[in-house]
Amino acid sequence: MNPMPEPGQIGTRNGLDANIGSKKACRLTLRIFFLLLLFASAEPAWAASLNQPPVVLRDEESINTTAYRLVWPTAPGVRYEPQQSFDLRAWSTLGGYPARATGLSDQYLFNADTSHLFFRVLQLDEQPPALVVRDPEARAFGVRRFARLAMGLEDQSAIDPASINLTVGALGTFTTASARLIFTNNVLAFNNGEDTALGAYGEKVNLSLIVADVRGNRATNTWSFDLEVQPEVVTNLFVFGSSQALRAGQRVAPSPMATVANRLNGPVRQNVNAQPWTLFQVAADRIVVAYTGGTAPAIPTGAFVCNQAPANTNEVFYRQVTSVSNDAANKRLTLFTTDASLERLVQNGSLAISGNSKVLEVGSNGAIAKAIVIDGMVEFPRVGFSLDGTEFKLKNNDGFDLIKLTAKELHCWLTPTLSTALEISWGKLERFDAIVSGNISSAMILELDVLMRGARREYTLYDLPEQLEPRYWMYVGNIGPIPVFASLSFDMQISVTPEAKAFLHFKYGLRQELDAAFGLRYQASKVEWIEAFKIAPTEIEPFTATINGELSLELSVEPKLEFLIYGLAGVTAGITPSWKIIFAASTQEPLSGRIEAEIALELGVAGPALKFLNPKPEASIPLWQDEWLLFPKPAAISIQTQPRSLEVKQGESADFICSATASTPLSYQWYYRGVPLPGQTSRTLRLPDVTLGHAGDYFVRLKAGAESKDSDVAKLTVHSISTGPIPASMALIPAGSFQMGDSFNDTPEGWGERPVHTVFVSAFYMDKYEVTKALWDEVKGWSGGNGYGFGNPGLGKAANHPVHSMNWYDVVKWCNARSQKEGRV
Repeated sequence: MNPMPEPGQIGTRNGLDANIGSKKACRLTLRIFFLLLLFASAEPAWAASLNQPPVVLRDEESINTTAYRLVWPTAPGVRYEPQQSFDLRAWSTLGGYPARATGLSDQYLFNADTSHLFFRVLQLDEQPPALVVRDPEARAFGVRRFARLAMGLEDQSAIDPASINLTVGALGTFTTASARLIFTNNVLAFNNGEDTALGAYGEKVNLSLIVADVRGNRATNTWSFDLEVQPEVVTNLFVFGSSQALRAGQRVAPSPMATVANRLNGPVRQNVNAQPWTLFQVAADRIVVAYTGGTAPAIPTGAFVCNQAPANTNEVFYRQVTSVSNDAANKRLTLFTTDASLERLVQNGSLAISGNSKVLEVGSNGAIAKAIVIDGMVEFPRVGFSLDGTEFKLKNNDGFDLIKLTAKELHCWLTPTLSTALEISWGKLERFDAIVSGNISSAMILELDVLMRGARREYTLYDLPEQLEPRYWMYVGNIGPIPVFASLSFDMQISVTPEAKAFLHFKYGLRQELDAAFGLRYQASKVEWIEAFKIAPTEIEPFTATINGELSLELSVEPKLEFLIYGLAGVTAGITPSWKIIFAASTQEPLSGRIEAEIALELGVAGPALKFLNPKPEASIPLWQDEWLLFPKPAAISIQTQPRSLEVKQGESADFICSATASTPLSYQWYYRGVPLPGQTSRTLRLPDVTLGHAGDYFVRLKAGAESKDSDVAKLTVHSISTGPIPASMALIPAGSFQMGDSFNDTPEGWGERPVHTVFVSAFYMDKYEVTKALWDEVKGWSGGNGYGFGNPGLGKAANHPVHSMNWYDVVKWCNARSQKEGRV
């Protein structure tokens, strides 16, 4: 496929295709103008990641050399109106439009038989405002009972503040006229103050938000979250730095966490009989207390201990005292201890990031230098490494260079945002969330010389020294009196594995930007992996190589990010995503090389608590790959790897990969249902967050010179998300298209039934029979205690007869209530 045209061009980078042979065509000066006006409330996920405008491509299916396609990205179900103009003043709608999109792209076929032609595509605003941010999120848990609620709204027109109605659990319904509900800059904030809780401990809070834009497009959004569980901790607990310890005589030196502890403790009345003492030393198996009076603090054997006011990370601990030794002469009390998991100290309780959480800046000596206030999600400073311009060498015993690696550019930076929550029930980890997101900016442009011969062996060229590893800590908050801490650390290693019978010199590399979100949700013995990536086009440095003889080599650059909740027995490593680039080259047949980029996700577990969680201990997400020939081969296009058919669930990602070789440079163009996908011109087609509208047939068209070849067709099947089995009383209605509208022209203009247009409906389940009066009453009875109200009771001839005599609003609320009652989204 020819490269995508630049604005103002058509078909190729040289304006008219050189194959246009007629004199009339040669005389034409075509100027195609593209203008994409977005009036919708939300852009489709795949289109948003690509941000592709409409494009014009030559219609390769036609023998007419002046036949072209206007192609634009679409979101299924949204109406688009493509228009054309000859002078940029008068615009006319193309025949058959506006029309509702049925897939990921749409096209309009036309002949270039005029000298000036301009196009624009309008996306009609028929969508209600989108709820793009919810804090707390749906299904969140451990939410503080007095938490502030925030919602981010988005609409390309404008949101009507007077339309906003927010129902918060049993607290009632609020409008922007209420002082508690503030709407500014498309952010809706509900501040309940510290006087009234959102609900009782452990209560599920149901929210309903009704909002419309200025065009009258209205939507109702419902979701729920769980409030914090009432904390229950062990009775034989002693917390250093707490009001309990201060009353017992502890003196705490000023430090960032001491300031946090003082705010939590509030005014503390000292026990006049308690002698002053301080935390003197924390070792691996003991805690030493220094006291000045005549008696040491009373901390008995068997007590559980932790620290609310650590001055450095070494003073973060959860332990149990095994024995006590008092050196009265030197006034030192030694508590011999063994590590105790957080689950042993907490019987019941939950915790999530909140306004009480802090990011802790830690110095190279482990001292906590600063506690940074946060709200909502935790934003850490940038972590990563830069070795730009660094040279790495491996020498033999005589001091001669065997391997020399020069990093023209070698860096990987992650600006991470962290969301986490945990819940412990009866001393067992019940629920756990850990999601890291942020922008990854990376580059690897390397020049490598291998001047050795020998068997295959791995050499480490660079390992980030431990004292240079960026590490950040976080104070998440308290479960009752027990503080909870977490850490985020970064490591990096470069290794090379050659098997050399030759000398090699090569230069190659890439730059890659991507927005990533990765992590896990654990609940009820099930793990849900979070894998979401938006990948920018890869910038490639040209490959050059000189090889004399046979050689194979693998070069690995492995940054690693680790997040863990300190003291949590079930998850010791938490999330360990790592970013890896591999270079491999060989002069053995075929004479080719390969470079790959991927992200690997790992779940580290220890102890019996989560051993059974390992159905998916690792997951690799390919970001990009390339293959090349060191020497030209006269072969035609040869496809080594065909795109494979996939079955995924809604919200998951889908990746189609096609690998091919040719004697001249290859170009790629992906198609969906026979329509080109604008901007999809690489070997890999990644579809993040797929919906039912993504289902269908995909293939890629490869071009090398004058040769063109299509890959096999790969079918994407998307399954609906269901939190339980589909009842036997329901039937699957498969996806499909139909003609909708007034074909008899018997309705007045403006009723929206003309013209007749094609509508695509995703697959769905429907009850086999009408809703009975008995089922209506069952759900209605349940809904009465869950915040629903009905305008009509609903009537029926008998319990097993269809229900009737209710309005549309009653039916919508009943359907929502039934979904909620059955545990569905």
